[in-house]
Amino acid sequence: MRRNNKIIIGLRFKSLYFGDCCGVVAAVKTPHEQTFVKLESGEQIRTLIFKSEDCRSATSTPLVLVHGFGAAVGCWVKNLDAFASRGPLYALDQLGFGRSSRPVFPTDAEGAEDQLVDALEMWREAVGLDQIILLGHSLGGYIVTCYALKYPQHVKHVILADPFGVSPRPEADGEEMADLPLKYRIVRSIVDKFNIFTLLRVAGPLGPRMVRRARPDLQVTYSDVFSDSTILDYFYHCNVQTASGEIAMKALNLGFGWACRPLLPRLKELSENIKISFVYGEESWMDPRCGYSAQYVLGHGRVTVDTVPDVGHHVYSKAKEFNRIVLHRCSEVCE
Repeated sequence: MRRNNKIIIGLRFKSLYFGDCCGVVAAVKTPHEQTFVKLESGEQIRTLIFKSEDCRSATSTPLVLVHGFGAAVGCWVKNLDAFASRGPLYALDQLGFGRSSRPVFPTDAEGAEDQLVDALEMWREAVGLDQIILLGHSLGGYIVTCYALKYPQHVKHVILADPFGVSPRPEADGEEMADLPLKYRIVRSIVDKFNIFTLLRVAGPLGPRMVRRARPDLQVTYSDVFSDSTILDYFYHCNVQTASGEIAMKALNLGFGWACRPLLPRLKELSENIKISFVYGEESWMDPRCGYSAQYVLGHGRVTVDTVPDVGHHVYSKAKEFNRIVLHRCSEVCE
């Protein structure tokens, strides 16, 4: 019994520490509000809100940031100040991730997708926004596209940063798997069979050390913002909590990088009023040909594809070029 009490106390300590975002959001210079938006369903979505004091900027279409798998609002720390300079900006922890509520998700792809998309719609209603520009990374890109398909009346533009789940899984996927770097093959084999962050939970106090050994690239990526392990601690605390969003991801996932309900065959249903901008990392394992395939389906006038050099899947971390592209694509939207 005493042993169990120690475990419970440890979990509570981790939650309190995570409550301060491990100091990540403190690096953002632009004044903003941190809040929990209560949904009609009773769940809460952790949200950062940036409102411009400049009258002209305040009338710009709000930009909403939706992070990818295993992340939270802190992943945008190198982008928030730049994006806030153009007008109203909102960054949220998706349902099941970060500090947002962690409900039980359906284990089927359509059910999990609907719950994430409907949570985004309930969030929009609760915040009081009408039309928005959606920027989603990886899983977030998949969800914002699904949102645009279901609630097109509220979407002006969709920006997809290295999105997950665009093209259908090819029949020769087994052969392509052999060409992936070893670390991605290992991750894929784990994702296909287990909840990927279970290892962090069972590792107990060794969890942070595991993250530091497994993801030193994150510390390098954010070294211009944090000189210590702040970003690694943030990643740890985002994912050591109760499994929720990762269960939804497992339901959506047909294989590492492939979706049970791929977007490309569904894009023909997208409203003609909505344009899509793809932004890929030049060194990413996500294939930019997916963006060009979407361009073929919808036409060059509705789809753009940009590539950021010298960066992989976390394309937003190459902040100067990524921010420039995003702000340019936002400026193309008729305000």
